[in-house]
Amino acid sequence: MEKQQIKELIIEHKERFLGRGNLVRRDVQAEVARYLLQREIIVITGIRRSGKSSLLRLICEDLMTQGSAAPAAPVVPTALAAPAAPVVPAAPTASTTPTTPVAAASPVDGPPAGASLTPVLPANILYLNFDDERFISFTVQDFAPLYETFLELENPQGRRYLFLDEIQRIPGWERWLSRLYEFEDVRIFVAGSNAAMLSPEVASTLTGRHRQVTVWPFSFPEFLTLRGMPAAGLDFTRDLHRPETRDSSISTMRISRSLSRGAPGWTYTGGAGIRLWEGISIIASIHFRSLSRLSGKINLNPWRQSASLM
Repeated sequence: MEKQQIKELIIEHKERFLGRGNLVRRDVQAEVARYLLQREIIVITGIRRSGKSSLLRLICEDLMTQGSAAPAAPVVPTALAAPAAPVVPAAPTASTTPTTPVAAASPVDGPPAGASLTPVLPANILYLNFDDERFISFTVQDFAPLYETFLELENPQGRRYLFLDEIQRIPGWERWLSRLYEFEDVRIFVAGSNAAMLSPEVASTLTGRHRQVTVWPFSFPEFLTLRGMPAAGLDFTRDLHRPETRDSSISTMRISRSLSRGAPGWTYTGGAGIRLWEGISIIASIHFRSLSRLSGKINLNPWRQSASLM
């Protein structure tokens, strides 16, 4: 692939990625936050149109605003450090109150001792979506030139953050990521459909080097948040069955969410609702495209005939 074309793709994809906004925060981000203090590759999987690309953008937004755990400052060896003056403990007085020792933060609660949260700069971010038809001629041998072009173009300082969408379209991608993981100061986030990201080859190459996060379509509280309706304070196991709730707009939203299956790809653009046949078409499209990867093992003609009737 030509170097100039790689540069254009890096710039274009990154601008579009960082320009996305007004996204609904997902419940699964709490799970992702626990892994941000670790080094493993985060592999985001889920059905088609479940919001994997949006989750990548939300993770990036958190890193740019809240920061990422930076390595602790180097510790000067005791033999080289200047000897400290002995500290004489003060005599206890009547006003002295005992202090409770502070426990070190766990990976779930916050950054480890000695680490600091540093906002990630845009220059340290690489985003590419390999669903772009301009990557048709891209092969695993092009990954190294792509990464070198990114370093030359952005000149990132410190840790680099790679967001790679639909990377499963490039055969052998997992071997390149494994090498980056071992030899480069990077945090890697990849997203793709279940059918390709969970293959035995990927699992074998990335064993011990990755954490898997599964994205599901919008939950009902997330769906209400998107529609601008407060979900806080609702008891979804009880309140939805009350007469005043069944007759309200919340009940209408419940039906709308069911027809769209909560898929963010359609929910963001589907207005207040979606027609029944469109909801059926969505489900058929998701299953048909996933099954097409297994076309050598099963007969897809009945699926094709069913899809043609919609």
